[in-house]
Amino acid sequence: LNAALVSPVPYDSPNRIYFIWQIKWILQIHAAVLHQSSAEVQQHKSDCMKLLAALLGETIESDLTALPHNAALMLLQFCCDAIQHEKPILKQDMRLLHLRRQMQVDLLLSAPELVSEGGIKAVTDRGVVVYHIPTLGNILVRYFKELEINCGWSIDSEERNRANEVLEETLRFAQSHNMFTQTTHAIKELLSSWEQLVTVIFSKHDIAAMNIGMAPTQATGFQTLLLLATASLEALDVVSATSDSDLSQSLARVANLLMALLFKHTRDLVGSGAIFEGTGSDLLDPAACHKFLHALISLLSKPLDKTVRKYLYGSLIFYLLHGKATKTPELPSIVLQKYSDLDEKFHFSSLQNFDGIHEILDQGNVSIIQQQASRLVQAFYQDVADGPYFTKTLALHALAMLASSDPLGTVLQEVLSCGVIVSLLRDLESYPPSQLNAMNEQGYPSPTVYTIKAALTFLLEVSCTREGCLKLVSSGAIQTLSGSKVIEVGLHSIAAGAQSKDAQFHEIFTLTLQILHALAVGLPESRDVSAHIKSFLEKHSKVLLHCLDVATRDKDADQGQLDRAALVMSMLGHVFNGQFHPDPFFMSQYRGHIVALAWHLLPMSSMRDAIRVVWGLPG
Repeated sequence: LNAALVSPVPYDSPNRIYFIWQIKWILQIHAAVLHQSSAEVQQHKSDCMKLLAALLGETIESDLTALPHNAALMLLQFCCDAIQHEKPILKQDMRLLHLRRQMQVDLLLSAPELVSEGGIKAVTDRGVVVYHIPTLGNILVRYFKELEINCGWSIDSEERNRANEVLEETLRFAQSHNMFTQTTHAIKELLSSWEQLVTVIFSKHDIAAMNIGMAPTQATGFQTLLLLATASLEALDVVSATSDSDLSQSLARVANLLMALLFKHTRDLVGSGAIFEGTGSDLLDPAACHKFLHALISLLSKPLDKTVRKYLYGSLIFYLLHGKATKTPELPSIVLQKYSDLDEKFHFSSLQNFDGIHEILDQGNVSIIQQQASRLVQAFYQDVADGPYFTKTLALHALAMLASSDPLGTVLQEVLSCGVIVSLLRDLESYPPSQLNAMNEQGYPSPTVYTIKAALTFLLEVSCTREGCLKLVSSGAIQTLSGSKVIEVGLHSIAAGAQSKDAQFHEIFTLTLQILHALAVGLPESRDVSAHIKSFLEKHSKVLLHCLDVATRDKDADQGQLDRAALVMSMLGHVFNGQFHPDPFFMSQYRGHIVALAWHLLPMSSMRDAIRVVWGLPG
């Protein structure tokens, strides 16, 4: 493989297609060996290490590029070079257009029929549809002869020479088209094998591969994953120009796999506490991270195949989670679990070091995101508006995470100025309740459930600022949440004791309460917000009272149930203390439950104060 990549067969060589297939089968053999190897067999382990070292650790100086690469990266370079040749087209010569029509060239070339059906197309042994040159030549010669007889051309006629030029140019085009089509198909197969090889390496031999110094930079560990993921995105940028979704999907899947693995290893390293012992020094490299993010954001800002965008959204989510998992505010609980006595193994310097790296990393991330913010949000909006369920769900999660990672609020401003919020609220109103109760063959909820959760998560992120609250209220968010049939089915299924999809319904319920609570806190002076929240509390009093009852009477109430009860109590406090005073009937509905909750949770002195407030008794 390495020897073949040193001097690849030139594009115009008749052996070019065979050469590509040869490399494809070499990769298939590599992938099969790595997949079938057993970690318990020493010879297998030794052979796998040799293969991995040859693929990732050996430097190749090739005619393809001025810079040396390893085999894995050189293959990507080879594929990019191979498909950059423009698709051949017939020359548009005005002198010959009338003769092309008379010889029916365009009609012939566009006909889909095979030779056996009277056409000029054939299928190669590898399933590629090409022009059958002998049949095409015979038909063109017959048309040429008919024109020669009918028009009475002499052997030296200028018109006859032009017709002959049309014939020759058409045959040259057909040959070039055949070469291009077969090469593109071979490259597609080669990329598919490259994807399989990378997938096997990093799903079964990831630790061994990450310990090999990647040529030519000798990068290891997390940098290996980032380097390959970035190279995949850069190749995808080249491949996407061909509008071949199969080529693009292979590269997008690889990038998504590598970033998922990056986040998994980051989470494992943080969870084990090894990060505080000096391990994982290459966990965050701002330069490598910024290079990856720049390539990813540039791709997401372009119109691409929806399936490709789905994998790119996954890559973006994993990238943002990777950085978030190592931030100091999220570490104390992990630290206390691992080192309850904070003994000498724990180094606070590692935390300080990560804080400094995060400052550089976040500044660069924000700069990259802001450069493409307008185009990026518009591209996200298109996927939210008309993308398939899973693509739409990932787009919403990714957009919410981008907005939360942008402290300057540029992404949020773009979100508020486009129509994504109105579109989401309209969707929440239009989803039929049957979608929420539908289950697939594996027993999982329908995709609509995940899309609803993603939409609510996004709206919650928008409600974290005053501008977002104003936009949500003016767009009728509270009325939509109160009147949505889908959300109503979810809420009332909880009160009815639904078991099969409890977790999904509870998440929808919690997100809905969090949005309303954020609006109440964000706009405390708004009479409209108070009135709409009171309306929501009245309309869904059954499920809300059930929520308070569970927190009061169930000895096994979990943290989620207590959190939801706290949100309900907070909204009740907003209504009771606001300018829009509730009527006595509304207060009486909740008064007994509040007293019971106070009795259950509060010490005696605090409970007396709570009861006085609820019942309006004097101090």
